[in-house]
Amino acid sequence: MMDIDLLLDSATPAETTVALCLNGKLRAQYETLRARIEERAAEQADGDDADTRLAGRGRKPKADPEQAELDRLVQEMKAHTITCRLVALPRPEFNQLMKDHPGRKDDKTGRPVERFNAETLFPVLLRKALVEPVLSPAQYDKLLNAVNEAQYDKLVTAAWNLNHEDSDVPF
Repeated sequence: MMDIDLLLDSATPAETTVALCLNGKLRAQYETLRARIEERAAEQADGDDADTRLAGRGRKPKADPEQAELDRLVQEMKAHTITCRLVALPRPEFNQLMKDHPGRKDDKTGRPVERFNAETLFPVLLRKALVEPVLSPAQYDKLLNAVNEAQYDKLVTAAWNLNHEDSDVPF
C-alpha cells in the first residue's frame, strides 16, 4: 500500500527546459545547410526508387559532402546556446498572478473580454518560473532583448504550460 504522506512530502513542481541559440547568424547558416543536405537526400532517394524495386533492397545512402560542416555548425551553435530551466509556481501564487493581471473589459458592458492581460502577466510569470540560469535583473533584461519573438514565445509558452496544462503520466 502506498504511503500518501511520503508521496505528498516528496512532491516537486513540474519542470521543463528550453534551449535557445542566441547566435542568429549561426542558426541561419545551419538552416540553409540543412535544407541543402535534405534536398540532396530527397533527390538521392527519388533516384534510388527504381534501383530499390529492381534489387529488392535499398542501398545505404551516400554520406553528404557537407555533413561534416553541418556537424561543425551544430557544435558551434551549442557554444552559443543557453538552456533555461523553468519550474511551475505554487498554485496559490499562480492564481494570485492571474488576479493581479486581469483581462480587458468591454467598454460598453463592463464584462471581461479576456481572462487575463497577457501583455503584463507573461513577463512576470516568465521571470518567476525561470530558475536557471540564475540571472540578475540586468542579465534578464539583456536575455529578453537578445531573443527574437519566437524564442520569447517558446519561453512564455513553457512557463504557461507548466502552470496551466495537465502533465501526462507516461503509463
